[in-house]
Amino acid sequence: MLKGFKNLLKKPFSFQEQNIILNDINFKIREANLEDVEELFKIQKLIFPVFQPWSKQTYIFELTNRKNIYLLVEQRNDIVGIVGLSKRNKNEAHITNIGVIPEFQNNGVGHFLLEILFKMVQENDFKKLTLEVDSKNDNAIRLYKSLEFNEIRVNKNYYDNGHDAIELCKHINKD
Repeated sequence: MLKGFKNLLKKPFSFQEQNIILNDINFKIREANLEDVEELFKIQKLIFPVFQPWSKQTYIFELTNRKNIYLLVEQRNDIVGIVGLSKRNKNEAHITNIGVIPEFQNNGVGHFLLEILFKMVQENDFKKLTLEVDSKNDNAIRLYKSLEFNEIRVNKNYYDNGHDAIELCKHINKD
């Protein structure tokens, strides 16, 4: 009984802070916390200039949900990217949010974040990783497909701006 209760309290994901160099630029990757909410809300406007996908309350909820982990990419103490991962069930993890501010896009930051998630998902024995992407976001779709994500379905008018979402899935192999 006590073991089952402890498993309920256990977070499915953990992360050790990392310093990396991509294209001769130093980055720090760390786990997000509630102190980051204001900054996350600000950079979201840079990442998604057409519409505001999440409120501050949504970030607070997501950061305090034990099934989730959010990682931030910092460059000189400024947040330049974010990725969120959530446990949906024992077989599936879901990318809730991923974005890199425009001046750091196409530098491998998003790709590196996804590689971290693949490792986390593998280590936790999930069978698949899913996400939704705006059907108009050609760069992101190309990246996901290059990483072996497959299209599952299109969700019409999914986003507040009226855009469709493409639901993608990557099956995870234990290597």
